[in-house]
Amino acid sequence: MEINAQLIKKGSLIDYVVIPYKDYLEIKEKISDYEDLQKLKQAKAEDYFKEGKTASSLLNEFENC
Repeated sequence: MEINAQLIKKGSLIDYVVIPYKDYLEIKEKISDYEDLQKLKQAKAEDYFKEGKTASSLLNEFENC
């Protein structure tokens, strides 16, 4: 992904970066995807050692609802 950015300086330091709205939306989506992936990894790590359920026990639970 190539970002077309405009740098705004104050003196010799870069003070602001202006990017097209389309690029902003792409970056925002990538950050959201990254955060979702981190949450998924965390949830998987927390459940890794938990005992699972068999298919038949799940079927019984659904039938009893």
